Amino acid sequence: MPLVEHPLRRLVQLLAGLALYGFSLSLLVRGALGVNPWSVLYEGLQRHSSLSFGAISAVVGVVVLPAWLPLRQRPTLGTFANVAVLACSSDLGLALIPQDLGLPARIGLLLTGILLNGFSVAVSARPHGAGGRRPGRGLDPRRDRGPRHRPLRLGPEYRYSGPGPVFEECWSP
Repeated sequence: MPLVEHPLRRLVQLLAGLALYGFSLSLLVRGALGVNPWSVLYEGLQRHSSLSFGAISAVVGVVVLPAWLPLRQRPTLGTFANVAVLACSSDLGLALIPQDLGLPARIGLLLTGILLNGFSVAVSARPHGAGGRRPGRGLDPRRDRGPRHRPLRLGPEYRYSGPGPVFEECWSP
């Protein structure tokens, strides 16, 4: 179902999925047992500024957007909605969820956050695998999807996940 057939339904789906995604991020942050890489960046910047988690995610989103232009990736309504809705919904979730919880509650937040995260992506994604770009697909310098492509995708994950503990030690108060 392309956007032109049911634009209002697709817009509602997109906004609901993004709101759920932002709330799932707040569950993961409050659970304090593991977050995605962008949330690690937001939390680190939050420690060194007076901005909220959501405000930092919006600022980083706006700063990162121009970097996509040389890659010939045009921002769309969904891109801007991603920045705005994630910022608001993650801040709302962080305001609603208490901070100091015991380990069983934090495990519950982690598991619920992971499930809600997956559900939110399913809600906002195009139904039935309809045509259109998926995030990051246009950035692939190699068009084949064979086994040789795996190191190209995983390389940055390994390269940037290693220095994390080093930065934590350097930036900790």
